[in-house]
Amino acid sequence: MLPQLDSILKNSPVLQGSSTVNVITAGYSHQCFQVSTTNGQVFLKIFNVGQEQQQLDISQLASKVGLAPQVLEICPKLGYLITEFIDAPTLMSVDLGVAEKLQISAELIYQCHQMKARVTRLELSDTLNELLLSAKLPPSSIGKLAAYSASLIQTITIDDKRLVLSHGDVNFNNILVAVNKNYLLDWEYCYLAEPEFDLAMCLAINQIDMSLQPGFIKHYQQYLRGDGRFSHVICPEKVTRYHEYSLFINALWFVSLDVNNVSEQQKVMQLRSKDYLSNIISA
Repeated sequence: MLPQLDSILKNSPVLQGSSTVNVITAGYSHQCFQVSTTNGQVFLKIFNVGQEQQQLDISQLASKVGLAPQVLEICPKLGYLITEFIDAPTLMSVDLGVAEKLQISAELIYQCHQMKARVTRLELSDTLNELLLSAKLPPSSIGKLAAYSASLIQTITIDDKRLVLSHGDVNFNNILVAVNKNYLLDWEYCYLAEPEFDLAMCLAINQIDMSLQPGFIKHYQQYLRGDGRFSHVICPEKVTRYHEYSLFINALWFVSLDVNNVSEQQKVMQLRSKDYLSNIISA
């Protein structure tokens, strides 16, 4: 058993009397477990060092508004979160058409954008620079990608008056489809960003054909509140710009992963990402 997990099992009041611990790998970016306790099944998530506080805060907020599973315990010191265990499939695995999956995603994204919290502002250049540094590519390739990065950023003008709490990773694997209720999971990449960013990243990370973009935007905008306090009206051109940006950062993220420590799905994405970046380098 992992030392950190062993310590949590011994010290958590919720996990007292736990009998079995099963590792969950699908759809999560941290150490996640299904734990059997005397009071039933719970979900345990252990965060990476230095990344936990904001995620814990947002997970708790999302839980309070019904957007995420009910939080049972939070421990910033040991960096873990315990929630109710939702025995439900992910949106990725349910038998629905892509347009229907996008409709569900649009509603959850809109609900996320209504939450108010102090989180880090998305800095386009900082994110790209960090990923370029971690990408396992030759220096000559990094130079060409850095130039492409700069050209991407120049196409996006951010309006600070339109910033919302952005989830940043609305992958279909991060959505649970329960009976009469859908949940949004994994708040690791939350930022303050324009609403178009979440829509674009959702299209990019799920590899959605851009012909479905207009319908996706329409689904999002049907939830707009007409109170005049804030304009969420979506700019299709800005979604397209953010989509190009999202494709690029996703590719850099996948090639930065350790090839010996990735899932089969991630290996496929690594190969696609290398091809995508090669086309940019050779252009």
